Amino acid sequence: MKKTIYLLLTCCTIASGTLAQVKSRLIAQSLYNYDGISFVVSDSTKYNYTSSFLGGDLSSRYLAFDNSTTFTFDKASSGFNNFKKSVQRFDTKNHRTVLLTAFWNKAISAWEDAQTFYYYTTADDSLNSKVEQAYNKGTAAWDNLVQESYTYDAANNRTSYTLEFWNVPAGKWLGYDRYFYTYDASNNLTKKTNQSWNITTSSWDNIFIDSFTYTPANKVLVYTNIVWDKTTSTWKNNKQTVNSYDASDYRTDEIQSGWNSTSGSWYNVQKTSFVNDSKGNMIQQTLQNWNDVSTSWDNFRRQYLTYDGKNNVVNNYWQAWNSGAGMYENTDQRSFTFDAANNTLSNVSSLWNATTSSWDSSIRLSFEYNSFNQLTRQNYESWDLAGSWIHKTGDQLFNYYYENYTNSIHENQIEKGSLTIFPVPAAEQINIALKWENPQAFSARISDINGKLYKQWNVAAISNYNEQVSISNLSSGTYFIEFSGNNGDRLRQSFTVL
Repeated sequence: MKKTIYLLLTCCTIASGTLAQVKSRLIAQSLYNYDGISFVVSDSTKYNYTSSFLGGDLSSRYLAFDNSTTFTFDKASSGFNNFKKSVQRFDTKNHRTVLLTAFWNKAISAWEDAQTFYYYTTADDSLNSKVEQAYNKGTAAWDNLVQESYTYDAANNRTSYTLEFWNVPAGKWLGYDRYFYTYDASNNLTKKTNQSWNITTSSWDNIFIDSFTYTPANKVLVYTNIVWDKTTSTWKNNKQTVNSYDASDYRTDEIQSGWNSTSGSWYNVQKTSFVNDSKGNMIQQTLQNWNDVSTSWDNFRRQYLTYDGKNNVVNNYWQAWNSGAGMYENTDQRSFTFDAANNTLSNVSSLWNATTSSWDSSIRLSFEYNSFNQLTRQNYESWDLAGSWIHKTGDQLFNYYYENYTNSIHENQIEKGSLTIFPVPAAEQINIALKWENPQAFSARISDINGKLYKQWNVAAISNYNEQVSISNLSSGTYFIEFSGNNGDRLRQSFTVL
């Protein structure tokens, strides 16, 4: 097995370029599944690069490789079989323009084209449109499938998103779903309008509008959702969330309401109360549901969080309200450890054992990194009630392999400064510690792994930037924060929201 993996790695091209800076990029990854006796390799992927401008890792928006091949392991022959091949193309500014995917046909021992994605970007790497095509074996031609289009304002805030499907009989794109976005002077999203295409009337039908108002500190104060009533052709209130903040601009309460069309008023649904430490880290949140009978709030769930000296979450546990006993009872817990660079070393999930009044660990994720703080291994383990971590059937192991290379500096890849984001993972807000080598004005943007923009703002010329940014409107998952300086410098980092 080790010999096979070695062969996959040695066939990867090592790029070289003009002397600039040494970086590291992903060249292969493999997945193992535990079968009850040992870990058995499931699949492996290798990545090839031909340019010193290309690269990336698991935290990149997309891995900028020229081509990749995925192999699946065949137990019968104890070898790897071809499975999928991907080829990417880039423009002169290293923006991805094409992604072609093909699958291996065992019957004819050849690759067969499957899907192609075309990407069209603006000068600053914002996505203008994306077109998906599928290969038609019958006609030996590419058929249009899906098209996504985007527009932006002068501050690079996304102002519209349109999803269309290809209408074969008409030979043109047919609308399906679209969104419009508006922003205030601070680039906060103030309005999001959704519409869907009506095939019968060949027009766009209103669906809903999300509206946001903000505090002077640019934190969401009120969120309101209204929906379109087709019967009366009018907008109707649907739901609302109102936030409260203390003198330090830390959120203290969030009240969710629904609309009663009969009484023409808002009714309480759920209330969340927050307790923060002096650094603004959320250390407790309490969820309560509204009781119409008693006209009061009923306890529901409660969460506690603790942090280390670098504001990383080290413990996060939940309690549920037991109305019969009149008290909160522990339910589940997650604990984290970190290295000196704030990389997560372990993530342990536990369940509360009411019989023993203790936490029963269930799953542990362990992580290892290279000198560039890139993930090299992710290991799943299960807790043995005898008192140790063991592997059980179904546990997985991921290995990631990298190469060091000399990166030829490109105007869109220059990194002159340092960036730290904490806590890791985050819950209510992230703290930003940025330092440029030279003072400059810059823009900041937060997007998800698909490139969807959630927040953007501009900062006047400065060398050191320390700011606390609310992420209370983000769902759980991985996001990217990117800073683009007027001097052409760029810093980017991923972060996780609980």
